[in-house]
Amino acid sequence: MSGKSVADTRIVLYVGARKLVLLEGTGGEDEPKVRRCERAVNPDGFEGGLVTNLERASAAVEALVAQSPALREAESPSVYVVLGNSKLKTYGFSSSEYYQGGVKSVTPAEIRSVVDQTKSVSTLPLSEHILQAIPESFLVNDMANIRNPLGLEASRLGVTLRIFTMNYQDFKNLDKVLDLSDIAVDAYFPKSLAVSEAVLSAVEKEAGAVMIDIADHYTELVIWSGGFLLGTKIIPLGARYLTEKISAEWGIDARDAERLKETYASLSPAEAFGEELIPLVE
Repeated sequence: MSGKSVADTRIVLYVGARKLVLLEGTGGEDEPKVRRCERAVNPDGFEGGLVTNLERASAAVEALVAQSPALREAESPSVYVVLGNSKLKTYGFSSSEYYQGGVKSVTPAEIRSVVDQTKSVSTLPLSEHILQAIPESFLVNDMANIRNPLGLEASRLGVTLRIFTMNYQDFKNLDKVLDLSDIAVDAYFPKSLAVSEAVLSAVEKEAGAVMIDIADHYTELVIWSGGFLLGTKIIPLGARYLTEKISAEWGIDARDAERLKETYASLSPAEAFGEELIPLVE
């Protein structure tokens, strides 16, 4: 792998509304690079990024894993799973800890303690499973919106967490599929976080931005302002809705409607995309 050992490899598995994608890349001190990409479109056993058939979904994942030398050769590679489906949600919760009898210099231990406490007291619905809990800002004494409290003197330390969740039962089904495929997952991430890091700069997050992610089964709005993720909103209409409309209007099969959309749909304003590209269906 271009001089990189299997131990340097990082694996990312994307489970989306329409496809499974497996990426092999390099980590460590170098800038991350993608070395290999394998995908499966409309994998059997999945629907909208959720497991509908355990046996078929496991077979689809195993077929993808078979194409990855790093997963086959390494004993315990780092595997990170990115999830894209309509069951993802975000919440915001805050809490603080008081240090009786004096002032503490904030260390990573204090930060872990207040983050764990906030997760434990967050009143999430019992149907939700926590994927990630990201510290959004800290409170040090009476100073709010502190980005990095390390080393500051504090008699009170608080944190505001942005908690990303997924429906518990749907998550357990997916986790079981990966376990049956002998994939040890290091961490799960919502697609909204991954896409935000990929397409938005720090300046755009600070100035304010609305990212619109149009998936197959849903459309997600991700709102950033002041460098903070303010929230997400999922609309249960996506690209599939257009496919269904084409299928109904033209009286053709859904697969043909999908091919029609992929072949002729375009956002290009060029004159080349004109009436001559309107298909005639017999």
